[in-house]
This record gives sequence, C-alpha cells and structure tokens, in this order.
Amino acid sequence: MTALELKAYEIFKSKLGEADAGTVLQFIDEKAQEKVLAQKDSFASKDDFRKLEHDDSRVEQTVKTETVRLESLIKTEFSRLEISVERGFKEQLKWLIVLLFGFASLIITVIKLL
Repeated sequence: MTALELKAYEIFKSKLGEADAGTVLQFIDEKAQEKVLAQKDSFASKDDFRKLEHDDSRVEQTVKTETVRLESLIKTEFSRLEISVERGFKEQLKWLIVLLFGFASLIITVIKLL
C-alpha cells in the first residue's frame, strides 16, 4: 500500500470501522482496475502501429504506381493531341494553297476577258 492509500484507509477506518474501510478501498481499487482495463483496449499497441506503417507503405506504393500510370497516359494523350493539331494544320494549309491557285486562276481569267 502506498502512503496515500494508508491515509485514506485511516480516514475511512475512523469513520466507518476497519472492515468497512477495507471494503470501500477494495471497491475503489476494483473500479479503478475496471476503468484501466476498459480504456486499455482503446489505446494503440505496437502491432497497431506496425499495421499502420505497413498500410502506409502499401498506400504510398499504390500512389507511386498510379502516378507513373497517369503520367504515361497524359504523355500518350498529349502526343495524340499534337498529331491531331498537326494534321489539322496540314489540312488547312492544303486548302489554302488550293484556294489561292483557284482565285489566281479566276483573277487571270477575268483580266484576260477585260
């Protein structure tokens, strides 16, 4: 027994008697033990921390894998877009040249007719 327990026992013993003081202190001790055991389950153990570390490393690996996959997908889509823009530019240039020759021919024809 600690000094505090002895002091409490002496106080209860003077008020309640020896048997009742022992019973009250035993009751308080058992209730305290119950509270400690009830709260013990809510605390994290070393195993819980190991599981979290393992889960963190798994999540980190998944994020890295997904990042690499998304980067390659973005590069593929970007190159596809560049090709599409390039084709569109070539098509516009082709039609511009055709129209220039057509208008030039039309202008020459109109000048010859005058």
